[in-house]
Amino acid sequence: MQRMRCGTATTVAILLTKEIETKLGTSNYSASVQGNRERRFRLKDPPPRELDPDIGLMLAGISKDLVKPVLDHLGYLNNDPTDDLAHITWCPTGAATFLPLHAAGDYDQPRSRVFDHVIFSYTPMLTALLCSTPTVLNHTPQVLATDQAATPGPSPLYGTTRELASLRAHTQDRAV
Repeated sequence: MQRMRCGTATTVAILLTKEIETKLGTSNYSASVQGNRERRFRLKDPPPRELDPDIGLMLAGISKDLVKPVLDHLGYLNNDPTDDLAHITWCPTGAATFLPLHAAGDYDQPRSRVFDHVIFSYTPMLTALLCSTPTVLNHTPQVLATDQAATPGPSPLYGTTRELASLRAHTQDRAV
């Protein structure tokens, strides 16, 4: 995928449409989105909904490759099921914003789903967490940020190391 900048919404819409078509093996989405200039994204005639037989594999893969390493690093995988669950707020960027991180897990195995270990929520931006009022929090929030500038297989993500350094500078002592 190309490196994107602000103002390229049309390019992003085209790329996402192609990605959806690739995943679904259909071009119905292109005709549905073409010419749609409203602020909200709506399909004119959505295709019939079918459950993807590989959804379980996808959720298990998201868990194994993305969510479990973070939970393991934070020490939440071995928590007692009767204890209060920790709360994690994710701030995904790029393609990760479309992943169902909150539903990740192997549904065929006991205690291997995200919600077995933590309470999960999302935020659109880190400033929403960093600027929260102290009366709401009973502890200092921490930030765990990762970058995958050169993941084997996909194209490199330029600027992620610089972005991570900027995050570290802005979060100061809150970084994990």
